Amino acid sequence: MENRRQSPPARQVKGVDLDHLYRIFGEDTVFLPIPKGTKAPRFKGWQNVTLEKSRSAAYQKRLTAEGNIGVLVGKPSSGLCSIDFDDERYFLDFLKLNPGLKKSTTTKGQRGCNLWVRITGDYPALAKITTAAKEAVGEWRADGGQTVVHGIHPEGNSYTISGAHPVEIPFSDIKWPKGWVLPWENAEPPETPLDLPPAKVSEPPANPHPPNTSYTSTPLHPTPLHNRVRYVKGVIEADSRFRCDHAGLVELYGRFVEPVFQAFPHSRNGFIQGAVPFLYEVVGPSVVVPLVMYFYDTNCRIFDDPREQHEQEAISMLKKVETEFEERHLSEEERGVYELLDDRHKTGFRIMRGLPQ
Repeated sequence: MENRRQSPPARQVKGVDLDHLYRIFGEDTVFLPIPKGTKAPRFKGWQNVTLEKSRSAAYQKRLTAEGNIGVLVGKPSSGLCSIDFDDERYFLDFLKLNPGLKKSTTTKGQRGCNLWVRITGDYPALAKITTAAKEAVGEWRADGGQTVVHGIHPEGNSYTISGAHPVEIPFSDIKWPKGWVLPWENAEPPETPLDLPPAKVSEPPANPHPPNTSYTSTPLHPTPLHNRVRYVKGVIEADSRFRCDHAGLVELYGRFVEPVFQAFPHSRNGFIQGAVPFLYEVVGPSVVVPLVMYFYDTNCRIFDDPREQHEQEAISMLKKVETEFEERHLSEEERGVYELLDDRHKTGFRIMRGLPQ
């Protein structure tokens, strides 16, 4: 059945009708402030925002100030989850098997869409969905994730919402097209939790092999312990390279990246969408990519995509931000001043302009 909840008093500030959003998604929804034109929050700990905190006057004001608004999906929003479809054809294939969800809320950015459901009972963790041929279908977004529902997409168009309310449904009642790879159907027991080392690591971990161990030429099969040790060593090496090659950026990373952005599964692209525009305005274009790559290197165990892809997407995003900055962020008067500056002073202009924010 549909999810219907009473609406609160009207909340409309600076053109953002929060009452409308609560009326659609429900009063027990946790919304997130997201900078205009981006897809990810820029404040640390957004995954832990509670319903109580999100309803405070100060938080509600912040929701209307940054431009875009997302939903913290999963348990914080009482089981409100979304299915992110990368292409409309996958969405239509899904609806053929789930006609009862045609009336559920959908949100759309640039391509594809998100279908919203409020799950009653248990449901799987955040996971990517692919076809058997490894084509990306989309993503099941649940605990630890978020989805933008209001504002401006990075490509420039506005997010749209259709449908009255997210339909309430047990996860087991959802039907999935044949040929889709669903991680929760073949889920393995989770590894023993690993306390990841902080970025400032100077000593390698102790040798995991006991003394006097006999070794043969036969390769050892990877085990969770081997994987964890290899990851820790990789982080140590990445940290050492970064401090050697970019010693002057260590303080910037600790000030503008580490406290603001957190890594979690399937968040790599969202990090790029949020971090690159942010860093372009608070530091400078020449150091954006090294900072973004260091974030990848110290969190590589969490991400699925290769390092080369991360770097290419970061460079592409930086070029896009540089091209669109004047048009999207500066008034005509500001543009007149900005165009007279050289690159070094343009960087200073952006930093000074952003200080009040």
